[in-house]
Amino acid sequence: MTIPYLNGLCWHDLTREERFYCFCLYQNARNDPAHFAKLVTRLSHLNIPDSDSWDLGVEVCFYRDYLWHLNRPVRGSGFSPKRTFDLCLFNPLSIIVIEAKVDQPFDLEQNEHFANDARKIKELLLDERISVKLVALASSRYYEALKTYGSEEALQPFDGRISWADMHKEYDDPILKQADDLYSSVERKLVRHS
Repeated sequence: MTIPYLNGLCWHDLTREERFYCFCLYQNARNDPAHFAKLVTRLSHLNIPDSDSWDLGVEVCFYRDYLWHLNRPVRGSGFSPKRTFDLCLFNPLSIIVIEAKVDQPFDLEQNEHFANDARKIKELLLDERISVKLVALASSRYYEALKTYGSEEALQPFDGRISWADMHKEYDDPILKQADDLYSSVERKLVRHS
């Protein structure tokens, strides 16, 4: 249904909110998280043992909810109660944290937090056997622009990367293609700042 005051469009035609697109990806992947994990692992070249036991979460407030489950207070724990990961894949010995961007670039300030998260998750779990990997999810055009404008350091803390185009190719959901296409405004920002 189109909405007249939205210029004859639907809200999903207008939104640039990354949570919306992450939820759409989650909806596509949630019935077979093992398949999604294999896709992410293959596309981002992660060195994670193959497993059929995967769980998938979206908008994962890991520190807050894990500490609550342990009946430990998050206040004063040194772990952020508000830190939320866009998507997470969990198996008995691995966690893949997927940080997504739709119309904004990754920036160096945020990346310091991402790098700390891998360390802090392991610190909280108290199990050195667990592998924590960080994967960037953004537009395929964004990755191309990074190469062109020499801004690859923005992805330094990530162990791998996947694109919304990759996700669209796998799940054939037009919303995922739309996420990939929203990059054009970011490209203009990169050109101005390079």
